[in-house]
Amino acid sequence: GQDANPLASWVAELSMLDNPLTSLHLPPENTSLQFWRPAPRLETLQLSNVPQRSLDRSWGRSSYSAWISSQKGHHKPAPVDPRNLEEGRDIDAVANTDAMPDTEALGSQVDSADQNGPLAEFPKGPGAGDCLHRILEKVSFQGPADQAANQAVVAEELGRAGIDLEHGDAVISALKTVLTAPLGGPLQHLRLSDLDAKRRLHELSFDLPVAQQGDPVRSAGLAHAFEADSDHRFGKNYAKSLRQLDIRSRGFLTGSIDLVFTDGDDPSTARWWVADWKSNWIGERDDSGRGIACGPRHYSQAAMEEQMLAHHYPLQAHLYLLALDRYLRWRLDGYDPNRHLGGYAYVFLRGI
Repeated sequence: GQDANPLASWVAELSMLDNPLTSLHLPPENTSLQFWRPAPRLETLQLSNVPQRSLDRSWGRSSYSAWISSQKGHHKPAPVDPRNLEEGRDIDAVANTDAMPDTEALGSQVDSADQNGPLAEFPKGPGAGDCLHRILEKVSFQGPADQAANQAVVAEELGRAGIDLEHGDAVISALKTVLTAPLGGPLQHLRLSDLDAKRRLHELSFDLPVAQQGDPVRSAGLAHAFEADSDHRFGKNYAKSLRQLDIRSRGFLTGSIDLVFTDGDDPSTARWWVADWKSNWIGERDDSGRGIACGPRHYSQAAMEEQMLAHHYPLQAHLYLLALDRYLRWRLDGYDPNRHLGGYAYVFLRGI
């Protein structure tokens, strides 16, 4: 038979109460009913007052990288990330084929690979250059180059840049040479490893006011400044190529100096210098264009000067010295540029 209703006894008890339960039946939903909605507002678009003033496109935030990206003619630089132009980040040149040395002039070599520097096989381009910049910003200049802290920095930055960790040993080897090699020239036997933390500043950022009033800075005006200093290495001849830039700038000039350092322990008597890391690749290529050799012998004085001129590094160096001059006027008591302002050193990392 059928099972008894399990609620039967409960229903019987409820029926004896004064207020028994009442069963209600709800009507089915009326789907024809709709929620009230306000009527749409009909508006007519109208053109408001049109500004009669034109925008001053020469006013803004510029940088050395932005200035040289305006180069006219057949030797325009490679495209650069707009963020780097805005932030004033230094961009190393991509592998350049116009400044390759004459392989015959290098003399006969049994094996070009034997003459390679430690960074010969290190990736090329702006991303790899940024990686080397960050490593030099973070590593310790004192002590062994292969100390554990430095190796950790190298591994971290290679991973951050997406570069194979197998290049780590080569970077440490290059780091040892870079830190212990004499800088030469007016700096004579001074080495980067001689600079303790009190004698150096990494990535000194600046924002300089440029032509706040009056005419904007133009290429012709910058070229004239170099022409007036014709006795120096980058004088009148460099001014000609500087005129190929299409610079028209007002507002602020922004940038970041790789390294500022002193050539003595006492900052009040020492000279202050600018150093800039360059990872430009100079070397030999096979018939397919693949690099087969890159080392110190390829970085002759002439080859490096060609790179300096091709990428407008003299302009960059003078802008950085100007920023350093403003900084020292603000921070160094008794500052005198004739006594305290040194110069600049460009360090071609693959050629050391």
